Amino acid sequence: MLHPIIYTEYVYRGRGRRGSPEPWPQDLIQSYSSHSPKVSRLLKNFTMRFSVVAAIAALASIASAQSAYFPFAPQGPCVSQCTNSVGKTFFANYNDIDEYNQYFIISLSYTFERGTPTTRDFMTKAGICMSSCPQNELDLYTADYSPKLEWYKANKNLPIPPRP
Repeated sequence: MLHPIIYTEYVYRGRGRRGSPEPWPQDLIQSYSSHSPKVSRLLKNFTMRFSVVAAIAALASIASAQSAYFPFAPQGPCVSQCTNSVGKTFFANYNDIDEYNQYFIISLSYTFERGTPTTRDFMTKAGICMSSCPQNELDLYTADYSPKLEWYKANKNLPIPPRP
């Protein structure tokens, strides 16, 4: 958290407004830092912590986007929410997001075991839910369906590898 004096001065000078094109007020940091070693330490700690958190968040988002085992990126939050919520109505442990989860292949079976009543019901309910999703997510879902089906057929009887 910013020191109250710096925060007040930051907002008072008009730099705290959202969407302001001005960068972080280096003049304020330097002026307050030169007067107080405590403020200087606070600012350095804040900057270092923020940088570490930002780096970890970036790495986590890249790592969760796709893996070597299941090489498909998520189709988007709306499609994922639809398949997850509909899947949970069929199977309490439904999980088509985490490819290292023990229920991942079982969860994919609701989408890719063609001709079964369960798949027909699942796809009907998921399709109704997805009708309100953005077009770009639906296009990605459609484009990924056939490659995912082929991946599912090739991997459904294999053991899930350990989480890296």
